[in-house]
Amino acid sequence: MNYFHSVKLIEEECKGCTHCIRTCPTEAIRVRNGKATIINERCIDCGECIRTCPNSAKIAISDAPELSKNFKYNIAIPAPSFAGQFTKKYPLEKVLSGFLHMGFDEVLEVGFGAALMARAITEYLREQGVALPRPVISSACPAVVRLVQVKFPGLVENILPMQSPMEMTAQFVREHAREKLGLKDDEIGVFFISPCPAKVTVVKQPIGFEKSSVSGVIGIKDMVNFIKKNFNSIQGRADLQKATSAGIGWGRRGGEVASVDVPNKMEVDGIHHVSRVLEKIEEGGFKSINFIEAQACTGGCVGGVLQVENPFLSMLKIDLVADEIGDRNDAFFEKAYKEADRKRFFLTEKIEPRSITSLDGDVGAAMRKLKEIEALHAELPGIDCGSCGCPTCRAFAEDVTAGLMMRMDCLFDLRERVRCLAEEIFSLAQKLPHAMKDKDKGVSDETQ
Repeated sequence: MNYFHSVKLIEEECKGCTHCIRTCPTEAIRVRNGKATIINERCIDCGECIRTCPNSAKIAISDAPELSKNFKYNIAIPAPSFAGQFTKKYPLEKVLSGFLHMGFDEVLEVGFGAALMARAITEYLREQGVALPRPVISSACPAVVRLVQVKFPGLVENILPMQSPMEMTAQFVREHAREKLGLKDDEIGVFFISPCPAKVTVVKQPIGFEKSSVSGVIGIKDMVNFIKKNFNSIQGRADLQKATSAGIGWGRRGGEVASVDVPNKMEVDGIHHVSRVLEKIEEGGFKSINFIEAQACTGGCVGGVLQVENPFLSMLKIDLVADEIGDRNDAFFEKAYKEADRKRFFLTEKIEPRSITSLDGDVGAAMRKLKEIEALHAELPGIDCGSCGCPTCRAFAEDVTAGLMMRMDCLFDLRERVRCLAEEIFSLAQKLPHAMKDKDKGVSDETQ
């Protein structure tokens, strides 16, 4: 399968430093011939390599705002974390009006869709009860869903089979635009204002449904810069803010579990922490937990690589905004939830494990290669230094067996081989004078 990726490598900027291979949660990066390379099947577009690359050789691509020119009617749906990008001198009502100033016809926060999903998730978990595998893993973060598909395929059944707040909001505004204005779908542009590259990827290549209701994804930093630059020219409208305080809270860690009303729930953020929790679940742990909010970025969406503000300040700002909102939008939310079609809350396709490169199409050959990998791995130093360009010694053994690398690419192994060779040369050098003397003596005896 061909995979779309929003995380891209700028090869000319890469120094081959190996920082990225150490932090990639799915071992999707190798350094060969002095340059990093990304394995398509393994990459989950979490953005961790962007965060750790000291040379800015990894970037996240998103859609340009100019894409909106392709549609008659354009709607902006900013992520809940968007509210955390501005200080007190930028009131949220005026910030949201910035989208209209830019040329959008309408704006609705994804925090509205998050509140709808929280209610739907609560009802679903209560109705299904013990029939669901425990713990149920949130499907809100696409990087986490892909992490499960790639690294923990046995846990795909644990993923909540429900839409993300982004998709729920996009469906809502698209349907209302059709009914209100009599427009066709291809005349309506719905643009998600995203904190991370994983959202770009899931729009281009959906998980659990055939086609996204989102037309394009614009990075939060692009909109923040525009609004701050033009803030004095923006005419504020108080009626634009529709998200509930609980929905806004989804922009930070703990916001989702706080809004889902079931007992025994937990949150985990940071892709490596998430990976360790998934390992424990795979081993049979956390069975007493009903629901897990799992966020790839530290701090939740406020930690996304397309954000501008410090994530910890963003969390504080989100809390302040949520307090200001209070219950003023609850009536609007209740009406929308009452009228919502319950089927739309759910994914339309089953989430399947992602197929990564197999050892061999033939089972027998694959088993032999597996034994070769195990044998080679046992001979390697086991320090996972990354100097070979692979993240671990195990990954190096796999690549050697696949014919992608040579045994001598391991510097420690090469050093040992050179040492042994040097000892052999030294030993031969020591024996050579004696051999020459014996040869000379033999010639002398024959002459006599």
